[in-house]
Amino acid sequence: MPFTQYRATIDAPAALVWAMMKEKIRRPDKYIPGVVSVEFPQEFGPHTVERIMVLDDGKARKTVHEIITADDTTKTVIFKLKDDPVYTGFVINMVFDGEAATDLDCTMNWVPKDKSLLMREPNWATMLKNAVLQTKKMAEGKLPPATPPPRRRASL
Repeated sequence: MPFTQYRATIDAPAALVWAMMKEKIRRPDKYIPGVVSVEFPQEFGPHTVERIMVLDDGKARKTVHEIITADDTTKTVIFKLKDDPVYTGFVINMVFDGEAATDLDCTMNWVPKDKSLLMREPNWATMLKNAVLQTKKMAEGKLPPATPPPRRRASL
């Protein structure tokens, strides 16, 4: 069962980290290593979308279909699985304002619908940790400019 969490302290203003979390909704490739493709079949509002993303860690590939919403008041992004054949669940990214720095907490809670359906998949704990650390490096100005976005498929 993929339940994993990773938190990092980022030496950057919370407003910057929060802006990055909202950008991650439409440009996950900048923040999540292993993104192969992204599409947005439906938009519900300025910070709420349906997203289909393909991830590959070199060992396994997984299509992740989500409804995503961002809340400015709580600085929280919720990624809720939609129509996944194996799991039900969510990922939550939260930005916490600190006195000297900002904390970014990412928690993944996916529960298998049927354990017999489980198959080889990416290492979710590693992917989540790498996404948080990638965001930290970007926010602290320690990464080179972003690469072009991944291949985008036409909307449904």
